[in-house]
Amino acid sequence: MAAVANLFFLALVAASAIFLADGVAVMSIDFSSEFIKVAIVKPGVPMEIALNKESRRKTASIISMRDGERLFGGPAMNVGVRFPKFAFRFLLHILGEKFDSSAVEQYRQRFPHHTLVKDEVRGTVCFQYSEEEKYCVEELVAMMLNNSRETAEKFAEQSINAAVITVPAFFSQAQRRAMIYSAELVGINVKQLMNSGTAVGLNYGVFRQSTFNTTEQNIMFFDMGSTSTIATIVSYQTVKSKELGIMENVPQLTVKSVGFDRTLGGLEMDMRLRDHLADVFDSQKKSPDSVRKSPRAMAKLLKEANRVKQVLSANNDHMAQIEGLLPDIDFRAKVTREELEEMCADMFDRVQAPIKQALKAAEMDASDLQQVIIVGGGPRVPKVQQLLMEATKKTELGKSVNSDEAAALGASYAAAGLSKAFRIKKFKIKDLSFYPFEVAYDRETETGEMKHVERGLYSNENQAPQKKAMSFSQFKEDFKFSLSHGDMSHLTEPQVSLLGTKAILSVSVGNVTNTFKKYKSNKYDAKGVKVHFNLDAGSVLGIDTAEAIFHLLENETKDEASTLSNLVDGISNFFSTSGEKTTAEKAGDKAEEDDAAKSSSDKQSTSSDDVNAANTSSNASATGNDTLVNGTKSGDANSTKPKVPQQQVIRVPLKVFIERLDIVEPTEETTNATKKRLQDMADRDLAKALLEASKNTLEAYIFDMQDKMYADAYVEASEEEERTNVTTALTAASDWLYEQGDGVTREVYDEKLAELKALAKDIAWRVWEHEERPTMIKKLRSTLNASRYFINDTWNYTKPEPGYTNSIYTAAEITAFEKLVNETETWLNESVAKQATTKKSKTPALTVRDVAEKGAAVSEEVSTLNGKAKYYIPVKKKIPTKTAKNDTSGNSTADGEPKADSDAKAGSESKSDGTTASDDKTSSKSKTEKSTDEKADGAEKKSGDSEKSSSDKHEHKEL
Repeated sequence: MAAVANLFFLALVAASAIFLADGVAVMSIDFSSEFIKVAIVKPGVPMEIALNKESRRKTASIISMRDGERLFGGPAMNVGVRFPKFAFRFLLHILGEKFDSSAVEQYRQRFPHHTLVKDEVRGTVCFQYSEEEKYCVEELVAMMLNNSRETAEKFAEQSINAAVITVPAFFSQAQRRAMIYSAELVGINVKQLMNSGTAVGLNYGVFRQSTFNTTEQNIMFFDMGSTSTIATIVSYQTVKSKELGIMENVPQLTVKSVGFDRTLGGLEMDMRLRDHLADVFDSQKKSPDSVRKSPRAMAKLLKEANRVKQVLSANNDHMAQIEGLLPDIDFRAKVTREELEEMCADMFDRVQAPIKQALKAAEMDASDLQQVIIVGGGPRVPKVQQLLMEATKKTELGKSVNSDEAAALGASYAAAGLSKAFRIKKFKIKDLSFYPFEVAYDRETETGEMKHVERGLYSNENQAPQKKAMSFSQFKEDFKFSLSHGDMSHLTEPQVSLLGTKAILSVSVGNVTNTFKKYKSNKYDAKGVKVHFNLDAGSVLGIDTAEAIFHLLENETKDEASTLSNLVDGISNFFSTSGEKTTAEKAGDKAEEDDAAKSSSDKQSTSSDDVNAANTSSNASATGNDTLVNGTKSGDANSTKPKVPQQQVIRVPLKVFIERLDIVEPTEETTNATKKRLQDMADRDLAKALLEASKNTLEAYIFDMQDKMYADAYVEASEEEERTNVTTALTAASDWLYEQGDGVTREVYDEKLAELKALAKDIAWRVWEHEERPTMIKKLRSTLNASRYFINDTWNYTKPEPGYTNSIYTAAEITAFEKLVNETETWLNESVAKQATTKKSKTPALTVRDVAEKGAAVSEEVSTLNGKAKYYIPVKKKIPTKTAKNDTSGNSTADGEPKADSDAKAGSESKSDGTTASDDKTSSKSKTEKSTDEKADGAEKKSGDSEKSSSDKHEHKEL
């Protein structure tokens, strides 16, 4: 059984390897300002946080580049403290921002050691790394995303290209596109951008589905992170949903509203505490110069401020201390929680604002919230928790989700749902887009004056995803319109300021003039231009298509129709009943149905200028209680009123040209150059990692073998001369590694390692033989003992069972197998005895390979015999019936003639006399047949019992 279990395990592993080679795993990346969390979903591993190289569940959002070396996470933090200029962090704060935005200015003030420059083509911000090199924010974010992907792939043990990435709900269109662009630079397929609050809500709901019902449960998630604060109100309930034709209740998450403060977070507290510590140090007069003049010292103070803040969350006071804040100068200072709260007093006044904003937008009161759950590191501050309870009128706050990992886990569930490789329980999500959108354009009025028109497209906190169509009925020539954010009165002045420009797109619709000229005829009724907009699940707004709409008018009698066509239609009308439709009418009805079906999929227009093609293409009109169909009242088949002209909708695709007004899209040439640059850096990192691995492998082998050469097992398995040669070579290699080992290629390390292994190969092999041989001998003896039990049992199956002609085994087969077992056992005993007299430093007389080959031969024969038992088919003997026996024993008469012939003659004579002898024998014949049938049934029953007995024994034949 153990062997069978091992084979099953190996088969399972092999099948898993084949399955995982396809790379079906997906990942989520919770990209926050301070930390990045990565979660994966793969077969057998649902929603698991991936550990990084340091075996941590989260990685600092920082990248450092110095002396051609890129580092991420903890190692990059260490570089950032020593060399702040070469470490880049808090990039989410300026991703997708223009160089002259207030967010970039705030970043410049917080981190003055960085040199920020403007990208003259796109208008975004870049870091001046050196005189020749600069890195844009999207490039640096792409590097961190790629590192997150590598973390996920290493943890999942397969390649991963698809991801769901979380972003703050207040992200603008430019910021969302910048995140997608960063992912594309490193080959990550963004399945969806997901608001972080929505991801947290999904993670909360997935594990509490059984508690939801048709009544809404309103929960607020308050997330105070490093650079921002977001309050998200989410409602949960079950709704009816039809899946595969089956109606069932499924849980649904609906985001009701969002409130936020883009600058309220833990980083601002750290900055204020850092400045306080700097003031304390300067007041101690330990240095003639201010500590603020040293970027390295200020970076150390910021790191210490973050640590002290965390400690003060649970303590009333703590001692801040830094060794070597300045050369040969240490720093110590006591900080109390009261002092920290006093420094951040104005910040605490802003804590309740996002809560009030969210409640107002959702048209709720604090009493409508069943629970308030805190997320992020900010709410760990006791003062923040106190203000939260006051604003929401709660006696306690919910802490039922992992504040660090909830968003990543929720997004991973969404990623699995978007993948075709997984089937998950459906959980409907209705997110919202925080900002409104409107369309603006200029058109000429009837008086010839130009009129500026602004039309709302998506309202504030509009549900996402959602598609809409807008009609431009006044345009018959090429035209332009702009897409921008709408009314921002629901936002505060700082929120509007940080959003930046309201303009998003400038759209030119082309080929309109030529299209309208082409369809300029009495047969066509022009209905204008329709543009289709798409707000996807990640709140990214785009334009799908634009089309010109025409209605084709078909009269009852067509001048263009051929004579033959008119004749056919006339004959059809003559022979058809009044309720039947002609071919032309059916074609018109078909066009009408197609138009209605397509028009019903379009979303509602948002202005009085809209023209809905579905409404204008209908052939039916109401008159009182009657409905006109093709110009005839239903119920009045003989009406002679003229028919209403048929209408067929024609949609002509138009050209759409988009110009970005917020952030200019990078050109294809720029994108390809950036991708190549990032790939070259990744290749250099890989080459360096392989070089370090080869060097470390060589170093580890030298240390390991130097210790083993003095171990008892190696001393016994080698001669003194062999050990001397090996230790001398190891010493020389160690000296070379530390004196001349730098600056060489990877191949040199590998060659050195191969030389050392070749020199110590014989010793290492003998040691391995002496260690493994006893185990292999024990396994072989166990196999031989089991084989003898098998032989003793199978002798009973070398003869056929009663009633059968064949047996499972033959005597020759069992004899041959017994001979093999005896010979193998004799060989083993002799070889073991010979090995006992062989010195351990000499070549072994009995090797592990020899034992394995002998054991494999025995096992193969056992497998063959087991196969015979498995596929054995018993063959029953033929049992003659009683009737056959009577025919055999009395088949002749007294005169020697066959009985059948005698009966035939008698029958012939009776027939000639006009009588039949068979009448006299009918009774006896019936009795004979009945007796024969009963005996045959008995024989069959006996045969069946014998077969069943043989089958029962057969079940115990396998070893």
